[in-house]
Amino acid sequence: MPLKESSVARDRLHTRQISIEGYRREDGLWDIEACLLDRKDYDLNLVSCARKAGEAIHCMRLSWTLDSSLTILAVEVAMDAFPYAGACDAIAKRYEKLVGLRIGAGFRRAVGDLFRDVNGCSHITELVGTMAAGSIQTLAPYLKRDDETRPFQIGGCHAWAPDGALVKTYYPKWADAKNA
Repeated sequence: MPLKESSVARDRLHTRQISIEGYRREDGLWDIEACLLDRKDYDLNLVSCARKAGEAIHCMRLSWTLDSSLTILAVEVAMDAFPYAGACDAIAKRYEKLVGLRIGAGFRRAVGDLFRDVNGCSHITELVGTMAAGSIQTLAPYLKRDDETRPFQIGGCHAWAPDGALVKTYYPKWADAKNA
């Protein structure tokens, strides 16, 4: 269902596009790649540079390789467009600290601890959170499940609340409070 159209005339000023692509590798690992692209619909003069309307202000890419346990094995950051040369791009290598983290419970908190405030780039850190979700979407159909392991989606959003209808219908074993 589309969003309601505005009844007030307006001019678009900014567009942010985030894309995520997931790949299964022939060696049994997984590559997840993301790109964040910011553009203005008008000429922009920053203290450090100028950008023409439609020209990228930010074009930042993040890639990581995962194993089937959702553990990050390798990370790469590329910054193709950014406003502050020598400052924005100086943080890219820091994201190698993601190596060894497992996407799952506590991941976002660990990312916050590593890259909060001046310890990271707000744009790359935004990609990290979005990529975690994209990683789950990529790997979910391929992850081995057994009857003794609680399905990862339970408790992940309101639709999969442990006491909700979906869990009671599809995973009744996990529908009681003690397993939440």
